[in-house]
Amino acid sequence: MAEVRFLPTHDIDFKQDDRFPSIKTKLLESRQTHAHASVIIAQVAPGGEIPRHVHEAESETAYVLSGRGKLITDSGDYPFEPGVMVTIPPGLAHGVVNDSDEPLEVFAFHTPPAR
Repeated sequence: MAEVRFLPTHDIDFKQDDRFPSIKTKLLESRQTHAHASVIIAQVAPGGEIPRHVHEAESETAYVLSGRGKLITDSGDYPFEPGVMVTIPPGLAHGVVNDSDEPLEVFAFHTPPAR
């Protein structure tokens, strides 16, 4: 029988991302805990960025929790601020720039789970 997975996220520490020095993440779900999605909260430092990258097989949906920045895509730049949600299909290059003086915090999930 399926069970609810209850996860108090305040008990999970942000970890420095090995690939991107201005990024910290909280891993909430991964391939090990969820068969269909990976879920993170990403924190981009003021002046930091998530460099342009591509997910070949995963769709990414992101929702801005706090802070401000820009979503960079081949089809243009978009304001990335609280209340904005975006879905990026597989194969589309994208990145995020935090051009503000406060951390940018984003809730994001990938389907299927990111590798």
